[in-house]
Amino acid sequence: MHDLLRAYAAQLAATESSAECHAALARLFDYYLGAAAAMDTIFPAERNYRPRIQSPATPLPPTATVTSARTWLDTERAVLVQVAAHTASRGWPGHATRLSAILWRHLATGHYIDAITVHTHAHDAARQADDDSAEAYVLNHLGIVHQRLGHYPEAARYLNQALTLFRKLGDRVGEGFALINLGSADRRQGCYPQAVAYGEQALELLREVGDRRGEAHALNEVGLAEWRLGQYLQAAHHFRRARILYRDVRDPTNEAHALGNLGMISGLLGRHSQALDYLKRALILFRGLGYRTGEASTLTDLGSVACREGSYAEATRYQEQALELFREIGERTGEAEALNGLGEVLLAAGQPERAYQRYAAALTLAGQIGAPQELARASAGLGQRPGPGR
Repeated sequence: MHDLLRAYAAQLAATESSAECHAALARLFDYYLGAAAAMDTIFPAERNYRPRIQSPATPLPPTATVTSARTWLDTERAVLVQVAAHTASRGWPGHATRLSAILWRHLATGHYIDAITVHTHAHDAARQADDDSAEAYVLNHLGIVHQRLGHYPEAARYLNQALTLFRKLGDRVGEGFALINLGSADRRQGCYPQAVAYGEQALELLREVGDRRGEAHALNEVGLAEWRLGQYLQAAHHFRRARILYRDVRDPTNEAHALGNLGMISGLLGRHSQALDYLKRALILFRGLGYRTGEASTLTDLGSVACREGSYAEATRYQEQALELFREIGERTGEAEALNGLGEVLLAAGQPERAYQRYAAALTLAGQIGAPQELARASAGLGQRPGPGR
């Protein structure tokens, strides 16, 4: 808005009654809620998990394509954060909690600071409105964001609070997703048997209620923990089943995750051409969706497979691209993973000093965020460094 037009609008607003100003703000917030439903275009498989919003009287922006929807959300993200803050503290708590529920997936694709701001305001609003259901979902989303940032104690606290509320409310779908996320937090901290247990509880629960997409999530999470336990064939079985379900419910984002996981397991089983095929298909899907976290994770996986094949220049390129992307989006566990991946490639390529620098950086970062798997990888890499006199 031009400065003169903004000043004129402010003058006009000053002459309006408080009731007229309140009504104008309500129309504005209704507009942003309605326009945020652009999420249905980007992530249509999650439509039934988001609150349904009545179309506002104000014409909405064109968001019928994935590109236009994502462009609008990225352009207006700072405003949406301010809307969440204002509505939470100025008498529109329902707008704040619904914005949180609608936007969480978009914010979880790398906009973590904005996500914490929106969800924290929504949490305040839910408690102000005494809305236990809204609070449970906000806590779940806060847990996911803190997990991505490597803040595991905070993530566990939020997720356990969400689980307690879901059980109190009898919301079995919410309970299943909270269990999956608790399993994910444990897996990232190296507690693999506990992660499997959480995933299996969620799998049983979500099958009982007939939530096929949730069932796929649980299968995927169990597979990830089994992978870390060295149970590759079981993990591959769960990833294949998850991929079929994701494809059936038309969830390309998570189908890409399942493809990536199948790629890594195939590589560990010595099926390198199959591994590269799965991973490159996953990368195409993630890039087409604009999902940067998935893209970065797939790049590290491609680097690992290329390294095992002896394609060191290609592996280095993949890991460097992943490292840059993880740093851009603030995914610190992924950053440690890419640093370790670079260390492994450089060591295999006969560049030990450069490798040890990457391992040392990964060791420091993994220690700061409490990521035992990456801490162990970095320690093992540095352990290959010759001591004095050797």
